[in-house]
Amino acid sequence: MAGILTAGCDRDPAMAVDVNMKGFLNVLMPLARQKGRVVVLTSTIGVYGRGLPQPITEDMKLEPDGWYGLTKLSAEQMGLLENRRNGTDFRAVRLAAVTGAGRKAASGSASLFTSYIAEKAARGEPYEIEVTPDTAYPVVYIKDAVDALFKLATAPKAPSRIYNISSGRVVVEKMVDAVRARLPDARFTFKPVDDIMAVVSGYKEWEISCETARRELGWTPTYTPDAMVNDIIDVVRGSSERT
Repeated sequence: MAGILTAGCDRDPAMAVDVNMKGFLNVLMPLARQKGRVVVLTSTIGVYGRGLPQPITEDMKLEPDGWYGLTKLSAEQMGLLENRRNGTDFRAVRLAAVTGAGRKAASGSASLFTSYIAEKAARGEPYEIEVTPDTAYPVVYIKDAVDALFKLATAPKAPSRIYNISSGRVVVEKMVDAVRARLPDARFTFKPVDDIMAVVSGYKEWEISCETARRELGWTPTYTPDAMVNDIIDVVRGSSERT
């Protein structure tokens, strides 16, 4: 699960290779020949190419346009190679942008706005949103992601090896409306950042098919976009009350 995300990979491709590819190799090889061991990789929908028909399924063109997607695709290929050569029980999830409370800007993710819109409001902080109001993005809520990883790791078998995992597609202006319905005093402004818009604009129309995970693993998402907003607010406010 350890890895450098989109912006960090593009800033330093050499470090991205060291962490995302060599790091996974260091986990994979000691386990590759141990019978009964399952090796699970957290990959990304960033392995897919642009201009694909919708919805996006696991058998579509793999042509990443950034170093993050490239390093994750390479890690997938390592796992599949060891599966072919040695029967290693390799499995992976291609996660949409993970959304939830407590994410850090240093993670290098272009999708932090999907978490911060609700989190900043719950903390009573103003938020200058780095994308345009009509921005849309495929996401997976953290609790859905954990459930998918658990099901994948513990399933008796995973015939397809690699699975798309997404809770759905969020639209920024609708997220803002959902927050304001719960927290009318929430303060938002918009100041799009070119580097972030360059990443997120390519995903605006994406719909991620999770049919293979439903059919083979029995996994379906629990959280709608509105439910994500409400849960982030509850988590943040619950943490504040405890401290």
